[in-house]
Amino acid sequence: MTLHRPLPDWFATPQLGIFVHWTMATVPAFAPLSDDPFTLAEQHGWEYAITNTPYVEWYENSLALPGSPVAQYHQQHYGSQPYEAFASTWVQGQSGWDANEWAHTFAETGATYVVLVTKHHDGFCLWPTQTTTHSVASSPWRNGQGDVVREFVDACRAEGLKPGLYLSPWDRNAAAYGDSPRYNDFYIAQLTELLTQYGTLHEIWFDGATGEGPNGRKQQYDWPRVWATVRTLQPDAVMFSDAGPDLRWIGNERGAAGITNWSTVDPTIVTVPGMSGDEVMRSLQDGDRD
Repeated sequence: MTLHRPLPDWFATPQLGIFVHWTMATVPAFAPLSDDPFTLAEQHGWEYAITNTPYVEWYENSLALPGSPVAQYHQQHYGSQPYEAFASTWVQGQSGWDANEWAHTFAETGATYVVLVTKHHDGFCLWPTQTTTHSVASSPWRNGQGDVVREFVDACRAEGLKPGLYLSPWDRNAAAYGDSPRYNDFYIAQLTELLTQYGTLHEIWFDGATGEGPNGRKQQYDWPRVWATVRTLQPDAVMFSDAGPDLRWIGNERGAAGITNWSTVDPTIVTVPGMSGDEVMRSLQDGDRD
């Protein structure tokens, strides 16, 4: 297997891509208005940054932090209702969802590819996975036969758009998370379902999130196995993560790269997603022309 290779022709020229995040967190749709977490961390430290993160998609994580703006908002509007209770409201919203309308709108923007979040950190799967009951299959949507991923990829192709998928490594719901060998098998099983059941995929997204804090579960992701699985099952797909191997993060959430930023980085410095440290951040900001 060749991990590092030239990018495919379809990705070789500048183009517009769209990233779609539609999960239970869109029901409360709340996060405090503030700077990105990295700026907050520089100013106040990481504990403050995580507690005050401006990301709606981190609602469940922020809710677990006593005194956080999200916890206060949740208490005021939802009382003691658990995060999982948003699932029923989210499912009700699906009744009017039209993937073809989405795809048509995406195409009208001039986008050429669209990436869908199939599972974020809350672990809820938008396809009827065999790995967990925490998915659309446990809902009454489409009489329990619904599959957001299927409708999404089919609609994209009908509009001439290239579909891609994101699968969160961090999973707050999975009981196996933190038991590294067992969870890695669980994650590969989910990834394999996505890579084998939905036709040709053009981009696969990962991140290195392990946001449970110093007292949370510790998970060691098997990145070589993850990347090899994608290369084997979707050899033409490009992979994004902090560390590539095809496309990479620029080291901050502001979207501000270094004045000079080579597309490649030294793989001996940025070896896997989720790394931190001054040299890692420098490499992501500036790249390495060699």
